[in-house]
Amino acid sequence: MNLEKQLADDGQMSGFENDITVFIMNYSLCMTLKDIGVLPDVIYGERIGKLSGLVVAGSISLGDAVQIIRTGIDKDIYPSNYPDYQWRDANVPVIDSIDAELKKELNSSIVINAGCNDKVIEELGTDAQAIIPVTDKGQMDVQELYQVLGMLWCNGCKVDWYAVHKGKRRARIPLPGYVFDKIEFDSDVVLSDIFNRSNDEDVKKVNTDKPITSFEDIRDELMKIWNEVLGTQTVGESDDFFELGGDSLNAALFASLVKKKLEINIPVSEIFNNSRFGDLVNWLYQNKPEQMANKEENQIRILEKQPYYETSSAQKRMYAVSQLIGDALSYNLASVYLIEGKLDRPKLEETFNTLVMRHESFRTYFGLVDGQVVQYIADEVPSVVEFANVDEKEVFEEINRSIKPFDLSKAPLMRVKFISVSDVKHYAVIDMHHIISDQSSIDILLQEFTMIYKGEKLPKNEVRYIDFAAWQNQLFKKGLIEKQIDYWMKELSGEIPVLDMYTDFQAPQGITHKGKILHFSVDKDNSLKINQFAKELRITPYMLMMASLKLLLYKYSGQKDLIIGTLSPEGTICH
Repeated sequence: MNLEKQLADDGQMSGFENDITVFIMNYSLCMTLKDIGVLPDVIYGERIGKLSGLVVAGSISLGDAVQIIRTGIDKDIYPSNYPDYQWRDANVPVIDSIDAELKKELNSSIVINAGCNDKVIEELGTDAQAIIPVTDKGQMDVQELYQVLGMLWCNGCKVDWYAVHKGKRRARIPLPGYVFDKIEFDSDVVLSDIFNRSNDEDVKKVNTDKPITSFEDIRDELMKIWNEVLGTQTVGESDDFFELGGDSLNAALFASLVKKKLEINIPVSEIFNNSRFGDLVNWLYQNKPEQMANKEENQIRILEKQPYYETSSAQKRMYAVSQLIGDALSYNLASVYLIEGKLDRPKLEETFNTLVMRHESFRTYFGLVDGQVVQYIADEVPSVVEFANVDEKEVFEEINRSIKPFDLSKAPLMRVKFISVSDVKHYAVIDMHHIISDQSSIDILLQEFTMIYKGEKLPKNEVRYIDFAAWQNQLFKKGLIEKQIDYWMKELSGEIPVLDMYTDFQAPQGITHKGKILHFSVDKDNSLKINQFAKELRITPYMLMMASLKLLLYKYSGQKDLIIGTLSPEGTICH
């Protein structure tokens, strides 16, 4: 937008009033961005735009700039044309023309358009990584400023959010610390087996055991969890979790299963402190009564039917990021399975349609109500199943075409496509948005698909995700996680350390979700030495490796305070 032209066309201002209004807008915006840590590498402007840029860059004082406007700008803004004022070297280059070299650099940069006309934008070229328009009117409200800051942040700019909120308390929410693109996951379910099993094969029964309260009950159930996580057959009282091969990721999985099956929250740190089986049983038995006392108050309650429902903190985060990055595959959870045998197409479609009606998440879509992200549940949605026939050599192109961005405002946020290359060879592509699913969801979907396909009856869904989201929001409102928030606010207070290390190539300004994975292996002898050394220190090999990585980064960078993000089994950052 050309702000000067708009003001002149309005006929409400002329001369000094018009110029000073444009100057105030440009100067205020630049200083606001500067105060919250958004520092430009170069400022481009013509006439008033260049003058406001020179003030921000420290080349001329604010008072002198206003005086130049008051006396009238009848020459190009150069120190030699205004010798009566005190000029200093600018701390940021300020220019009023774009040469070929600069245009080439801008094509890989982030451009903030604070009022340039269309001709200037054309000169910048359409290859710029991001051209962010500040506003399409002569003023900007707080919501528009937040939108600009969000777009800058998503494109890789550093933003001082503490300065943005001016000391106000804000809750942190977890952001993904991993790249979503092109990651392969293994599944325990083999789709080919579904079509080769007999209908009278046994299926897993729903656990209808009585509540676990006694010491013996806890010990027996913990033994099952222990064997499941560590792959052991027998358990002794003095058996050590980590000596049997457990690590910090196993410990996180162990704690998750204890929570699910025994309804006892055990911190991973307590597994380290009570790593012997007998000690763990004692800890769980001693802490169960206290946790049971709070169970009734904090339990997840089943919601009645509503026009719309609350969203969880993870859903809010994914919705916001999805809206900012636009059509992208960053949050697509896609998996491909090879199926051998003849397909019963009507039965396949009927089975998936049954799953969609069974799980409300597959009929969920999202929107805004009073500025808050909410989720809606459709009573019915179109079939999620498609079929296609292609030549073998075209199958991978067809698979890639099948994985497309989702519109979060439309259900279903799931697609299933069966691609046949012959009568007995097929590929199943299951694609879902991460906002309604995770890797565990895919495993459950495949297991239930097997049961429905065989005509088995599924257990009733006791708790839905909308119930969990409402429960989580209640925890925030009741202040039950204030201790966790206070801990992390204190832990991450002040300036967050950023790794400052010389690299072979310059990192891109914007986030691209592209990267490489370096694979390497440790030979048997060294592996045994690492495990033995970790055992002597009573730590896991993972902890030893992480400490070694931090030591290496310290040697390269000289920084002692480092933050490294890794994944837990639940997909959240745990280090």
